[in-house]
Amino acid sequence: MSDWQDRVRPYIKLTSPKGQVFKPGWKGDEITVAKRVGRHAYPGVDKEVAQDMGLDSDGYPLTLLFEGPDNDLESKRFLKAWAERGVWTIVHPVDGTLYLQPLTATRANQPIRSGNLTTVTSNWMEPLPDSAVASSADSASDVDAAAASVSDASAGALAASIVQDTVSETAAIKAASESSLAKIKKAVAAGSARINAIQAQIQETISETPMDVLSLAGEVTQLMQSPGLIAGAVEARVQALVGLGRQILADLPAALSFGFQDRNAAETVACFANAVTVAIASTITSELPDTRSQALSMLSAFRSYESDVVAALDGLAAESSETSIDRQFFGHGGAVTDALAALRASVSAYLLSILFDLKTERRFTLERPRATFEIAITEYPATAETADYFYDLFCRSNKLIGRQVLLLPAGWEVVVYV
Repeated sequence: MSDWQDRVRPYIKLTSPKGQVFKPGWKGDEITVAKRVGRHAYPGVDKEVAQDMGLDSDGYPLTLLFEGPDNDLESKRFLKAWAERGVWTIVHPVDGTLYLQPLTATRANQPIRSGNLTTVTSNWMEPLPDSAVASSADSASDVDAAAASVSDASAGALAASIVQDTVSETAAIKAASESSLAKIKKAVAAGSARINAIQAQIQETISETPMDVLSLAGEVTQLMQSPGLIAGAVEARVQALVGLGRQILADLPAALSFGFQDRNAAETVACFANAVTVAIASTITSELPDTRSQALSMLSAFRSYESDVVAALDGLAAESSETSIDRQFFGHGGAVTDALAALRASVSAYLLSILFDLKTERRFTLERPRATFEIAITEYPATAETADYFYDLFCRSNKLIGRQVLLLPAGWEVVVYV
């Protein structure tokens, strides 16, 4: 019967998508398995509720040791191979054959301290197999369909829960709507004719008594999904929407203390918050990000905001549990919860489907002083027509200022996206 010594392979072998083979040294790394867990705390209740959302992709940090007289050339060839798109085949000394997606690599050049050895610190992830991932076009359509379901479910929940038997109850909806609308107007870069028209229609709707809350919900969703609502690159727009949504959530009542007015206000804020969720999802599919790190950042922002909404609504629901049953606030109902779960899954699937077509990050340390423009045109596939673009990209992604845009010293770590 074999033991662990028989199962350990004497080498690590990495094969790039185009078939380049590398056999550096390797002495061990720590593998971390992580769970995605939504944690929800309730006032006055010890401990937290855990929402198990499954496993993250396994992350593989690999510290690779290139030795010998050509260690500098071989390690440089390895980093150049990161420009190849797709999954690498890796024969791991402990875990056998793996199919991993490269994420980041850092090459340490230390010719004085270790001239015969170059260490490359790299990070990888184990993706779903291709058969488990739909095309990006199909995945984007799934996001659109799931977003529409969230909008419909949220509008239905608002209409079913709102009570407008008195003027004060309608006034509570109006006050919450106007407060949220004011925050949206502040976030809008410059109102187009469409955006201005929808805002005017919302103002007209909330001035009515009783109010047509189904129309209100539809108009809010229309506004939040309007093209050009927030200016900037796709990642910046997602972050801006997350910030806007958190400002809207701050309007939730601290507790339900005086009848249906508070509950009406809470349901209205929840409707606006759900409209922001839908807007974030639609923004994510509206434009491809430049890099994988940006795609993962958007996914993290979306999940974080969604978790904040659930926690805020659940917290208020717990606070209202002592109120009479007909006046309690229950947070997201079953239809909204199911629709949001489908939206979460579709956003994740979409970003996974585009991830491998995006640029990956590569970091390295300059061995000698180099002109910034020379680095940009050397490290990127620059031509006479694209040199200025890549130079600007290099300066922005490395946050260069002053004389740094002209010359960088030896020992400076830079990042390029290939």
